[in-house]
Amino acid sequence: MIDYDEIVVPLPYPCHRSGADFVDASNKKRLDIQPTRWRKWTERRSVVISTEANMPEQSSMHFYLNWAKERIDEMDAALASFEVKVKEAKAESRVKADQLLIDLKKRRDEFQAVLKAHAEAGEAAWARAKVDLERQWNEFEAQVKTYFEAFGEQLQQQQTTFKQIAAVQAKAWREAADKFHDAAAKVADARRADVEAAVKKMKSDALGAEERLQKLKQAGNESWSALSAALAESRRAFDQANQAAWNALKGAIPPKG
Repeated sequence: MIDYDEIVVPLPYPCHRSGADFVDASNKKRLDIQPTRWRKWTERRSVVISTEANMPEQSSMHFYLNWAKERIDEMDAALASFEVKVKEAKAESRVKADQLLIDLKKRRDEFQAVLKAHAEAGEAAWARAKVDLERQWNEFEAQVKTYFEAFGEQLQQQQTTFKQIAAVQAKAWREAADKFHDAAAKVADARRADVEAAVKKMKSDALGAEERLQKLKQAGNESWSALSAALAESRRAFDQANQAAWNALKGAIPPKG
């Protein structure tokens, strides 16, 4: 698709036509995009989507699923950006670029395998699994840094990847807030206020994070180190807001039995 800066970038999530419009396949929301060509969406994220669908609306797993899905989506966004550039690489660097891409995909698949193995796990098992997932995420980030050091010093490549990941982060904020909002509607009136307050703060924090990232998009001349640090700051803010909303939801659900 063509973004607002008239740069061709891959869309990091599936969409389809609905009449004259294009819509996000996961939530049916209208998209303001200009497609240039189509590619078949691979079902590498299906485990995350199906896991969410099977969890109760007021499940204490909201936090872990939101956390894991945000990372998976970031991985897919980075990979989609790199795949385009690797195809354009010169012959002498194509082999190394292909290998780096293979390594990144392997790390993404390993992350997803752990997630799939814990699809039906309880909170304690998720807490243990998250330690391993965090390690795998850090390794993926380090590999992305290696990619840019070897092949991605061009500002346009860095900006394209940054924009793709920033868009995924914004989507993660919206989807998490929507999930907690829906869960709050099913909480008893006397316990709902804390959840609604946490969701309201999450939405406010999301706007602040998006504004900060937008400033870097407009600057257009930052190093990957600076762009990556900004994405990390936004990700930490998301995790904190996700944790606060999860704590509020857990506190609003009466214990069983």
